[in-house]
Order: sequence, then structure tokens, then C-alpha cells
Amino acid sequence: MDIMHRFGTVKNGYEDFWGFFAPSNIRMGASYVPIDRLQVGIGITKRNMLWDASAKYAIITQTPHKYPVSVSFYTNMAYDTRKDKDGSIFKYKSQRMSFFHQLLIARKVTDKFSVQVAPSLSHQNAVNGYFT
Repeated sequence: MDIMHRFGTVKNGYEDFWGFFAPSNIRMGASYVPIDRLQVGIGITKRNMLWDASAKYAIITQTPHKYPVSVSFYTNMAYDTRKDKDGSIFKYKSQRMSFFHQLLIARKVTDKFSVQVAPSLSHQNAVNGYFT
């Protein structure tokens, strides 16, 4: 197999993210901690060419004799960048967006056992369905 055939997916451009997405469904992302207790991130997933941004903030950290649990808030916003030339998937640009929020409540019980509860809310601006 020649080298041009092997790396031919680079020619597909954005649809294969210039060769990175060719082998399978992949998510590439990066996270950064700009200040103590705050993590921010950005990423892209091959399926639906979904770009996302996220943030997680540690509100309370478990402290002996002060706080019995750790509480963090996580949020994520995603944008679907698939091509939709004929408007069959999305009627409005806002339908490309989805949101996810989660409150993480955790307690380290012992060195080998922790418990976590994570109530979550997910919202998608558009869900394709069947109409009669």
C-alpha cells in the first residue's frame, strides 16, 4: 500500500478532521485548570462532528470535621457541525445545540470505598422524530 493511499483521508478535510478520525469514532479534547477548583475543556467527536465545551467547579471539598461530602458542578455545551445542505436535519441553527448539567455529590468513606450521587439534566434543542 503506497503512502498516499494510506493517508488519503487527509484529503477528506474537515469530514475526517484531516485524517485523525479515519480509523473509528474518536473524541479529541483538551482540559485546563486556570484557577484552583476550576477545570475547563474543549473537544470534538467524530460522530456528528460535535464540538463541545465544558467546565467543572469544585464547590465544596470533603474536609474532616467541617464538610462531610465533596460537591462539584459540571456543565457541557455541544454544537453539531454536520453538513445539512438541504435543511433536512436542522431547520434552525439553535437546533444544533445540546446541554448537560450535573451536580456531583461524593464522599470518601474509607481508603478503598467512595460513594457518589450525580443528579443530571440533559437538554437537546432538537430531536428528530417521526411525524404522521
